[in-house]
Amino acid sequence: MNNFPIDWTSYSLKEICNPTDKYSFTGGPFGSNLKNEHYTETGVRIIQLQNIGDGVFLDSYKIYTSGEKADELKSCNIYPGDLILAKMAEPVARACFVPNGTARYLMCSDGIRVSIDKDKFDSKYICYFINSKFFRENAEKSSSGSTRLRISLKELSKLPIHSPTLPEQKRIAEILTSVDDAIQATEKVIVQAKKVKQGLLQDLLTRGIGHKKFKKTEIGKIPESWRVAQIQTILDALIDCEHKTAPYVEDQNTYFVARTNNIKDGNINWDNAKFTDYGSYKTWTKRGEPEIGDIMFTREAPAGEAALVPRNVKTCLGQRMVLLKPNKNIIMGEFLLSALYSPRVNSKIKARMIGTTVTRINMSDISKIPVPIPPLVEQDKIVKIVSEIENSILENKKKFASLYALKSGLMQDLLTGRVRVRGVA
Repeated sequence: MNNFPIDWTSYSLKEICNPTDKYSFTGGPFGSNLKNEHYTETGVRIIQLQNIGDGVFLDSYKIYTSGEKADELKSCNIYPGDLILAKMAEPVARACFVPNGTARYLMCSDGIRVSIDKDKFDSKYICYFINSKFFRENAEKSSSGSTRLRISLKELSKLPIHSPTLPEQKRIAEILTSVDDAIQATEKVIVQAKKVKQGLLQDLLTRGIGHKKFKKTEIGKIPESWRVAQIQTILDALIDCEHKTAPYVEDQNTYFVARTNNIKDGNINWDNAKFTDYGSYKTWTKRGEPEIGDIMFTREAPAGEAALVPRNVKTCLGQRMVLLKPNKNIIMGEFLLSALYSPRVNSKIKARMIGTTVTRINMSDISKIPVPIPPLVEQDKIVKIVSEIENSILENKKKFASLYALKSGLMQDLLTGRVRVRGVA
């Protein structure tokens, strides 16, 4: 349990709200008061649960209702600069600021409006505190539900907010905002670099390097000296894994078990990596041992993701994984990976997928994926060009992770008073 400084004051969440605003702490409408039939193409935007990020407003999902309906649900209107909290996970009680861009919004049924008393509290400080580990743990303890947590307006109103003086609140918010700004700037660099990479893949895998003559194929125009081949014809082996996964062990200096959730955008996500022992590794690789240059491909949940077998650890595959062993006399593993993520080939993969919420692809369809095949010398040149931008993306991802860890540490220190800062005037 956190011990806050004795000169900090504890308030309930409701007590930090604007006392002059009748609806400063209120929930969204009952489901019966806002149905699908009330949605419109334009009008007053409805903030949905999927718009409420952990400290960030997620702008991609947009639905609207009429001005008349928003007037009818006046108590559920919310305005730019207000905080909106989510009554439902994931995670429960996360909060973000309502953005500018329109005079008002309407909350969804599981949204909660918090209009802060700005004479006593800094809005950014309160947002950071609500998204802190301390507040979230209290919210989860006060929530109900087994599969998905939900917290009531009444329980949420009682959760404690610990606060220093307003000048110190502002200084804490200033420090955390500066880290957030660096995180967002790094994220923009990553997004832009990914766009550049996709453009490179589109250009390099359709036009190649220095070609002037082209021919039509099933994947579009390619250089005359290239050919298109089904993936089964350019592999030494296409191996479906066992329909089960090797048993896990705690020792990470052992054998990596690659699962579908470890493979994303051509890379390996090590955050939730699992490992197995030597005996299980040998059992699970009896049909084919993953080697450097081989590709791990996801067959389901989700389908169509791929990554090279890592160099730094022996690997076996979990269920719903497929191992592609390129014929090195025909194609480089690094080039094949780039080809799988190129727009034209990737569209062919997606066309072979089945399922909506959980996508999957059959082995027979994987074997028939068409791939462009340049000469090996040109493949090597293309791989080196793509590797430069990929290395840039990876470096910025490391920077992003480092900044995110810095922010987490600062939140823990500053929002508990473990580390004190001088307040701004």
